[in-house]
Order: sequence, then structure tokens, then C-alpha cells
Amino acid sequence: MLALCGAALVLPQRPAMRAPRARPMLAAAPTEGAAAPELLTEDGGVTKRPVWPAPPGGQAEPDYGALVRIHYTCAFENGTVFDEKYREKPFEFQLNTGGSVDGVEEGVCSMRVGERAIITCAPEWAFGSAGIGDIVPPDTVVVYDIELLGWSDGPPVESEDLDLRAYRYSHPAVFALPLPSSTYREGNVLTSPVLALQ
Repeated sequence: MLALCGAALVLPQRPAMRAPRARPMLAAAPTEGAAAPELLTEDGGVTKRPVWPAPPGGQAEPDYGALVRIHYTCAFENGTVFDEKYREKPFEFQLNTGGSVDGVEEGVCSMRVGERAIITCAPEWAFGSAGIGDIVPPDTVVVYDIELLGWSDGPPVESEDLDLRAYRYSHPAVFALPLPSSTYREGNVLTSPVLALQ
């Protein structure tokens, strides 16, 4: 509304614009004196920092090939969240089939139902040297805030002879190569790009 007061023109005041903020992770950053994160892999590429423990007497850690349900957010090391699609809605996948990045599988395998933890993944345990387009740059450490909601026995894993976790430890030089992912699905067959290199 414009108002004329004598010779002066008075314009209504506009509210100040707010600057955009980075969305914080669900869990607070570790405080000084907090316990060191637990190493989940021999190379230290996946670590776990508990946010809260599983309730006493709860379901044990998931079995090989289990169907798991989790809530998670995904962020960079600076805390900027870039994926929170499954913050409220459960994400379900089968362990040991390449249904998630290797670091998430390692983290979930170490958790009990009801537990929540921060899982930090080195690039080779997350999106590697390929990254994800404009979302995750190549060679980026990724931090997951994960809560294990539940798990059940899954269907048989397509190739029980190909345990990627055991293969990774027995062939570390092969997994040091810059590959976009350790596993791929082609049709109904689980394949690994490292098998073609032998």
C-alpha cells in the first residue's frame, strides 16, 4: 500500500530474505572426549560411531543375505545432507547382493535392531572414483546416519560362492583399482567387474 504524507512517499517494508542453510545431520557431531569410532573393516575404510544402542534383549545382528529395513540420511564430511529420502520412509534391501554401497552393508551387518549409528565410508567403500554425477564428487568420504529398523531371512543369495566381503579381503590390490562399484547386476546374474580382470 502506498501512502502519501505531505510530500513524502511511504512504501511498505519487505521482510528480509533468509539465506539458505545446509541441513544438519540427524545426529550431532562427536564431542571432545568422545570414544573413537569402531573400525569395521581391516583397512579402516568403514567406521562406526554409535548414536544409541539397541534395546536389551533385541534381535541379533542380521544374517548373511538378510532382508534389512533401515532409515538413513547421507551427508558429506562437513555435515551437508545430500540424500534424506529414507529419513522417515524405510529403505529395504538384501545384504550381500550389491543392493547398497559396500560401506552401508558393512555398517548394517554390525548393527542390532533398534540401534542407530554414524557410519563413515571412505570413497572405495562408498561411490569410489566415479562419484555420482553432480551429486557426489569423485573420491568423496560419505557419512551415513543409519537406524536398523528390522530384518528377516532373505531369499538365497544368487551365488553363495561369491562372497564379495571375503573376496575383497583376499584380493585387496584388485579393489584398489578405480572402479565405479564393486558389483553390478546383469539380468539375473550377480557379476563383479574384478572377476574379468583375472
